[in-house]
Amino acid sequence: QAFTYNETTLHPQRRPKAMMTKRKLLLSALAMLSIAGLAACNPAATDKDFAAVIHEAKTNYVGDNSKVIAIVSNLTYPHGAKFNSIEIHSAQEPYGLDVYLKTEGHSPTADDLFKNAAVTFSLIGNLGQLNYLDANNHRPLASFSRTNTQERLKASQENSLEKIANSPESIKSYLEQ
Repeated sequence: QAFTYNETTLHPQRRPKAMMTKRKLLLSALAMLSIAGLAACNPAATDKDFAAVIHEAKTNYVGDNSKVIAIVSNLTYPHGAKFNSIEIHSAQEPYGLDVYLKTEGHSPTADDLFKNAAVTFSLIGNLGQLNYLDANNHRPLASFSRTNTQERLKASQENSLEKIANSPESIKSYLEQ
């Protein structure tokens, strides 16, 4: 017969206490997951928070990857496209960002993605080039430069990058136009 040595071999009275601690941890984890699941299912809270989250992530640098991810992952994309990943190009100017989107069925076009691009440029100060790609096959969906985006906004006389990024409310208002 093999002999095993562990804490409960020396102190059998500690076994129930250890089991209770594990049970408490498990129940606590389940409770936290349930609360997180309920919060995620509340569309009013999610809708209210996305503009505040992306405005709070506003940054001067495309290299600030946590803020850049917070911005592009919290935007809603057209035609059911969903954020998948990013690739940052910050070795030389113009600094760029590739946003990979998972698409199903109809892929969004450049016109569909323009508002997302305008918001992204408005919140990332030194972003010069923005590309949207299909995450499945890396096929380009749309490309935007800061200059062309600013000119298109100016021509429409509706907005500017500065106005869009002014507040969470201005971001929401622009996206709802």
